[in-house]
Amino acid sequence: MDANTTLVGYWSDGSADVDVAVSLRNEGGLRLDSAQRVAVTCIRDGDALDGCREETSLSLEDGFGPASTHFILRLPMGGAALEFDYGGDEPLTLDVDVPERILGLERGVWECYSDRPAEPVANAFQDDNDGCGGWGPETVEKWLNDVPVKVWATGDDRYVKVLEEVIDELSPILDLEFQWVGVEREADLKAFVGIPRSARAEYGFDVGYVDYAGFGGARTRNGEALSGRVVVWLRASDEWEVRDQNKIKHVTMHEVLHAMAPIGHSTRLGSIMSYSSDLKKLSPMDESLIRLNSHRLVKPGMTMAEVEDLIVFREDLLDAPPPPEPDTHQMVWRATIGLWEAGSARFKIRGGWTEKRCASTFGVRRGLATLEIGNFGWLPYYGATLARFDDRVNTFWVHWSREDRKWFYWSEDTGELTAVGGNHVSDSTGWWVSPTRLIRVLGALLNDADADDITVAARSNGTITLAATLDESHPTWRLDSGEAVDFILVLDEETYQIRGYTYNYHREPVPGQCNVYEEVAEEVELGIEIDVPRAIKLNTFK
Repeated sequence: MDANTTLVGYWSDGSADVDVAVSLRNEGGLRLDSAQRVAVTCIRDGDALDGCREETSLSLEDGFGPASTHFILRLPMGGAALEFDYGGDEPLTLDVDVPERILGLERGVWECYSDRPAEPVANAFQDDNDGCGGWGPETVEKWLNDVPVKVWATGDDRYVKVLEEVIDELSPILDLEFQWVGVEREADLKAFVGIPRSARAEYGFDVGYVDYAGFGGARTRNGEALSGRVVVWLRASDEWEVRDQNKIKHVTMHEVLHAMAPIGHSTRLGSIMSYSSDLKKLSPMDESLIRLNSHRLVKPGMTMAEVEDLIVFREDLLDAPPPPEPDTHQMVWRATIGLWEAGSARFKIRGGWTEKRCASTFGVRRGLATLEIGNFGWLPYYGATLARFDDRVNTFWVHWSREDRKWFYWSEDTGELTAVGGNHVSDSTGWWVSPTRLIRVLGALLNDADADDITVAARSNGTITLAATLDESHPTWRLDSGEAVDFILVLDEETYQIRGYTYNYHREPVPGQCNVYEEVAEEVELGIEIDVPRAIKLNTFK
């Protein structure tokens, strides 16, 4: 007998089909007129593998042959042996190696991961120097998976607690084991968290780093990370509110990933490695990219071509499952990133304060009002810096100043940007001024809610409607006891882009105050051109 094998393809469960071709011939002196039984068993570590056996028979022409056939066996990845029983004088054992592969990766993840800058990174603090995923080097940089990383930390105890939480969350994603040590010189990763900027010289840190919330990085050799350092500066405020904790966790996770992925800054809005958010969680794409870089088959120093050879993309699997439908939390992620990437949007809206004595509405009798919002993604929490509200009676241009941290409005009467509070616009139009409300609600859902907190309320006409309620248990939104927001988000069922929303704020009745406000948006357009008056351009973008 002669036999050989050819790899056919992989299944999503980690097994692979192998085509086994056999040829049988009679080299003896006597004819063999009867069919000859051929059986093959798969063996690993001396034991037969369940479900991996084939038996057939071959008839030899003229009693001598040769005759041939082939069949498919399903083998797990790794090494195995095929033992043939065919009645011959000599046994036949064939060693088979099914190469281990990374199975089921989405091509979009690979395209982002393999997007590497053509030129060397010049300034690690500029987003455009690293590729889509955030990696600058052309080859893989990573920590070895089989060696525990020893961590030492000093600083404010509250910050150290956040660091511990971040490392616990990242450990399975990085596929790394972390071991805490009490002596700095024993550590692979040294963390200085919650230390004042004024003490930078004491710790030996360059003055150039104080303009940032923190910094982190790794020392590598031939792609292997050998040591890392993380710094998170003490915030100026001594308060320890939830929002401060969210910011600190965002910065801590961002800097730890600089050191442990090790990754640079991403060009993707919505990535924790970009400057576009204060989100304290990895986006689904962030997690997929880091898991790929951390995979045990991916070795330090590999080229992108070598990594790609390890991958079997989802659509190339033998069982090629359809793309998994995202859960409701992931849908909100996609909607948020789509909004950021579009950069601007136009909504037709209606609503206002609904109680009779507060009756201040818009977009009802004169038709729907128009709300145009620009510069999404510039600011965490605030989300946008420019809005135009037109209810066909009064038109307001509202602008957020990053320098002054105040809202300003522009009117044709004065031709100037004037500081304004929400009441000024709300009293005139009924619109509760905050063009950032949508992005802030989305941020609260991403930071504080899970998929179980966001339900699918309806599917119809190519859209999917999500519903969620935010209250004091969702601290990012900073609601007080008795306050709540019922939020409805209408998305395109295929792209998950926003098609509309309903924002309903209500609280336990407070005498002398308006207690219920609702805003309904529809006819959404993303990525619009906004005709900004020259006066605003001069004052806003100088």
